[in-house]
Amino acid sequence: MLGALLHTGVSQELLQRTVAALNIGAELRISRVDRSGIAATKVDVLVNGKLADQPQRSHEHTHSHDHSHPHAHDHSHEHQALKVEIPTADRHSHSHEHTSDHQHGRSLSEIREIIRNADIPRPARDSAIRAFELLGETEAGIHNVPLESIHFHEVGAVDAIVDIVCASVGCHSLGVDRFICSPLNLGGGTVKCAHGEFPVPAPATLAL
Repeated sequence: MLGALLHTGVSQELLQRTVAALNIGAELRISRVDRSGIAATKVDVLVNGKLADQPQRSHEHTHSHDHSHPHAHDHSHEHQALKVEIPTADRHSHSHEHTSDHQHGRSLSEIREIIRNADIPRPARDSAIRAFELLGETEAGIHNVPLESIHFHEVGAVDAIVDIVCASVGCHSLGVDRFICSPLNLGGGTVKCAHGEFPVPAPATLAL
């Protein structure tokens, strides 16, 4: 999305200023890449100088952010980065290994506060907050847990905040009346997760 916005005329400077305004230790790395002979713009989110989506990836993708669902699988179909740790009651043996992640994760209210404190236009701020609310509400509904129980994993939260806020600022800066897009390619088939085999797109992605 950010690469596409840059191609439409959104300035790199605007996106860089937006990231700086968030004050969460992130920065953008913008580069030109070749995908099957087609030139494109690739935008990576760096957190403390390292790629935010660094975990194991099976192959390089046309889009630098891999979807990471609550279950610890490593599929790499294209989705917006969302690393969410959900304290479900059925974790059994997994419950202890995720405890520290919850302590260091960001709740929806914390993410709202980060976005509200950023020096960005109010319409863009409101759109970004609404996007996070939709993500949180969907995950809470899928897993049948209270909304306040949703915690975005530390690095994943930074990655998602940057993606969503920059996309919102970029879209609003264009000043267009409406956006038109073709149906989104959400993938297909199934993927094996810690709790069994799940369809692709994953339930929360499909719900959104």
